[in-house]
Amino acid sequence: MIKSFNQEECSQLLADNYVGQLAYIYQGRPFILLMTYFFDANKTIICYSDEGQRILAMRKNSAVSLQVLKLKDVDNWSSALAHGTYE
Repeated sequence: MIKSFNQEECSQLLADNYVGQLAYIYQGRPFILLMTYFFDANKTIICYSDEGQRILAMRKNSAVSLQVLKLKDVDNWSSALAHGTYE
């Protein structure tokens, strides 16, 4: 059964996990990579990375998304997508 999450359910999914897929734009094309993250009490997503392609790309275009998936099996899963700004 497909069901949309409300804001609190999305926040809970983000808080309960620590691995997600970070999406950003580099040279006009979308890139997605697996990242560990921390979702804090202020509802801020914190990731750490060395200086490299993704950091340089996000400094030029700060629009990012993080998708988190909780997968039990092919028929039983949850997903949340958070849009934000790289700082």
